[in-house]
Formats: sequence, structure tokens, C-alpha cells
Amino acid sequence: MSAGSLLAALRSTRRLHPGVYVFLVDHDPVYVGECECLVKRVNQGYGRIGPRNCFMGGRTTNVRINRLVRYAFLRAQIVELAFCRADYRTEHPVVVSRFESLLES
Repeated sequence: MSAGSLLAALRSTRRLHPGVYVFLVDHDPVYVGECECLVKRVNQGYGRIGPRNCFMGGRTTNVRINRLVRYAFLRAQIVELAFCRADYRTEHPVVVSRFESLLES
């Protein structure tokens, strides 16, 4: 997925809602997360890594996902981001467990 197509996908209005997302590399799921707003999660979380994120108490998941996507891109692998809109209170646990089972297989 090119940077332009990723940005276009993130502009979709459904991505402004809470849900569950999955990063895939070469069609294999590598990370499952949940968010209140996918655009903010990706742009402000994974997309902007500050020095404090790299130290004890920092957001190490942001650093890890940023690195994963960067290295996959450098190796010309396919990076995809799938999103499923889900209500936090009722649907999130079910959707997350389904996606996490994919990571284990």
C-alpha cells in the first residue's frame, strides 16, 4: 500500500468512529489494536514517534508498529490496514478476539 493510498483510506468517514484495526504484512496479520478514532490513532500514534516514546515509560507499541511498517515498506512488502467499526462496550471484545486468533494461527 502506498502512502497516498493509505492516506486516502484513512479519510473515509467511517474511520472517525471507534473500532478494531489490524496491520497486515504480505496479507498476514501482525498487530491487532482498538481505537476511538483510527485517523488519530495512526497519524498521532504510530506516525509521529518522539524521542520520549523510545525510553522507559514511553509508548513502545507506537515505536514497534512504526518500525514494523517502515521495514516492511523498505523490503517492498505489502502493508495493509484493515478496520472494523465496533462499539466499545459490546462488540470490541468479540472483534478483537477474532482478530487475535488470526495472529495465533
